[in-house]
Amino acid sequence: MATKLAVIADDLTGALDTGVQFLNNGLRARVLIDCAALSAADADHADVIVINIDSRHLDREQACQRVRAAVEYAQSIGCSTIYKKTDSVLRGNIGGEMETVLALSGEKYLVFAPAFPRQNRFTRQGKQYIKETPIDETEFRNDPFDPIATASIREIIARQSNLPVVLIPDQSWPKDLPEGPAILVFDAETEDDLARISSLISRHGVHTIAGCAGLAAHLSLSAGISDGGRAVSFPRANLVVVSGSMMATTAAQIRKAREKGFEPIGFRQDVPDYFNTDDGLRMAQRILDGYEAGQDIIVSSANGLADRREDAPSGSLDVAQQLGQLVRQLLRRAPDLPLMIIGGDTLLASLRSIGAQYAEPILEVESGVVLNRVKSGCGVHYLVCKSGGLGGRDVLVKIRQFVREHSVRPAAAGVKSSAYTAYIAQ
Repeated sequence: MATKLAVIADDLTGALDTGVQFLNNGLRARVLIDCAALSAADADHADVIVINIDSRHLDREQACQRVRAAVEYAQSIGCSTIYKKTDSVLRGNIGGEMETVLALSGEKYLVFAPAFPRQNRFTRQGKQYIKETPIDETEFRNDPFDPIATASIREIIARQSNLPVVLIPDQSWPKDLPEGPAILVFDAETEDDLARISSLISRHGVHTIAGCAGLAAHLSLSAGISDGGRAVSFPRANLVVVSGSMMATTAAQIRKAREKGFEPIGFRQDVPDYFNTDDGLRMAQRILDGYEAGQDIIVSSANGLADRREDAPSGSLDVAQQLGQLVRQLLRRAPDLPLMIIGGDTLLASLRSIGAQYAEPILEVESGVVLNRVKSGCGVHYLVCKSGGLGGRDVLVKIRQFVREHSVRPAAAGVKSSAYTAYIAQ
C-alpha cells in the first residue's frame, strides 16, 4: 500500500483529530506517537501517516530539527505531499516549522489555511478569531507555554521566519506572487471556503500545505479501500475521564459534567510517582471499583489545576506524568475500560506509559473528540481524547451518552445498546 500523505503535527491530540478526518474518504490513518525512532514499517496498512513531533513547547531550533526528521522520513516512504498540522489558535513554532517544510520539499509555495469553522475558529483579513474575538483577547493570551500576543498571522510567522507572507482575503489564486518561496495565507470562515481552498490546492498542484483539522477534512485524496471493520463496544455504560488540561474551557466542561452526575476525584500531585505509591494504587483501585459500581468518574488535579498559573508549565507537565502513571495502572487492570483523556501532554504521557507506539483514529465522536484504537502490552484499548481548548460545555456528557449507546450493559432500562463497527486496518 502506498502512503498518500504525511501529516506532521506539533502535538498528539492535534495529530489524532487531524488523522481522523481522512476516514470519510475510506483512507486509513496511523498516528505515530513518538518521532524519535521511525522506520518504513510504521507506514504499513496506512494511506495517511501522521507523525507527532511534540514540538509545540520547544524552542525554534529544536522544533525545526524534529520537522526535518519527520519530512525526511515521509520522503523516504514515498510521500509527495506534506501537511503541516498547526494549532488552530497559532501556538507553537508555526513560522519556523512551515519554513522548514517548504525548504525541504523544494516547492515554491506553502498554502496555509488555519480556520476551523466547526470549532468557531475563523481567519478574517489575515487575523485569527474565535467567534467574534481575536485570539489575543481570549483565554489563550494567558497560555502558560505559548501566550498569544497578537491575532495577526503575518506577525506570528514573522517572529520565526523571514519568508514572505501573502494574505489572500478570498478563495482565489493570486495573479501576482513572489518569485521565491512564500507562505500563502487564506481567509476562511465556512466549510465551503475550505472546500474551495482544497480545490485550489489540487488545481495548482500544491504539495506543501498547512492548517488544522478543518482544512484536512477537505483535502482531495483518492479513496482508499477498506478491508472490513471491527465491532467496538464497551463493557459498561459509564465513563472514566482523566484530565490534565489547564484550560478554562476544560474547567467549564468538568463543572458541567459534575452537575450531570460525574464523580470528581482529585489526587496528590505534590507526591512524586504518586500512582506508584501504596496510596496511589489504592486510589486507582477506588476508581475501578467506582466504575464497576456504575459511576462516571473524572480524575483531575486536586489543586484546581485549571485555575493555576504560578509555575504552570512545569506543574502541568508533572501532572501529565502523574496521570500517565494512573492510566497505566487502570489499563493494566481493566484493558477495556471506557477511558477519555483530555489534554495533549496527558495523552502523550499516558500512551508512553503503556508502551504504545501508534494509535489508529477510528471515529470523530464530536468535532475535535476522537475515538482511537491503541495497542499496548496490556492489550487493545479504545480511548477517547480531545484537546483541552476544544468542545462545548456539555462535551463530557455527550461522550458518556456515546458510551451508553455502544455498551454491552446499558446504564438503565431503555438506554440503547449497540456495537459500533469501526473501519480500520485489520
